[in-house]
Amino acid sequence: MRKTARIFLVLASCATAHASAASSILVSDGRQLAISDPAGLGCAIADVTFAPPAPFAPFDESHTLSDPLIGSLTASQSTTVEADQMGGSGAVSNTTGTSHFCATSTFSITFEVSSSSAYGFGGTLVAAGAEAYGIFRLSGSAGDEFDHLVFDGQSQAFEESGVLAPGAYTLLAVIASGASSATSSWAFDFELVPEPTSAALLALLALGARSRRARASRRADA
Repeated sequence: MRKTARIFLVLASCATAHASAASSILVSDGRQLAISDPAGLGCAIADVTFAPPAPFAPFDESHTLSDPLIGSLTASQSTTVEADQMGGSGAVSNTTGTSHFCATSTFSITFEVSSSSAYGFGGTLVAAGAEAYGIFRLSGSAGDEFDHLVFDGQSQAFEESGVLAPGAYTLLAVIASGASSATSSWAFDFELVPEPTSAALLALLALGARSRRARASRRADA
């Protein structure tokens, strides 16, 4: 009986170790801040983008471009990225009074999971004013795990959870300014929790069943 218990503990340790090792792999980093003049009006507000100092590094920046006759646009982001946890916030504002100019704060990380992994997501989108919009999306090769959009003065909180099959996924958060001077924003937290392998769990269940049958047989013989 002691030998069976020892084997049971070894298998349990193996299952736990495998779950801990089954981390995600970070593939690509598409985070950026952008301020643009899509109408091509040719003023001091030009098309510019800003990226993290290195892929997957902490990104904590705020940038403002302005024209004395038109106004200003600001885009900011404060995010961190780790293999099994990522999140933060982003915001934009536009004081020009027109959607001819646009500021965006984009979070886009592609990652791979090697085994089935549970995930949890919680966040808020605020699209302040006309023509502002915000997006939360988690997509994989089989389609979207979730896809949320707010626009034109809407704001909403979201919570999602589920299990990701092995494969590549992209987590996206975007906020774009509209014509309003009010600040639009996103904020979220995302976490992955690798699950124990089915084989290890089946082995544990089978061992427990054999142990119970053995004890029942000894009691019957007695």
